[in-house]
Amino acid sequence: MVHDRRAGERPAYIPDDKAALKVSRGKRWSDLGQEELIVMSRKAGLPEGLVLSAAVETVAAFREIWSRDLSNLPIDAAVREVVETQLKIVPLARA
Repeated sequence: MVHDRRAGERPAYIPDDKAALKVSRGKRWSDLGQEELIVMSRKAGLPEGLVLSAAVETVAAFREIWSRDLSNLPIDAAVREVVETQLKIVPLARA
């Protein structure tokens, strides 16, 4: 999320499929899948299985809480749309 002070501290989003910083080998959210995590785990010297299972557990926990508590979260429709779009774009989130 990027804060635009001209808009009175309202959150603004970059409407494309790129992260602000390079994640591993690229910036595209649509490339953030298991293969990227394997590359990152190897670079970090971590067991691939551990990293992949942590990612799957994290996505499952997020999706559970998101669906259960969405109506109670203090976010506006624009933020909700961005999250829903990212859940469709990011391969790890689709798993």
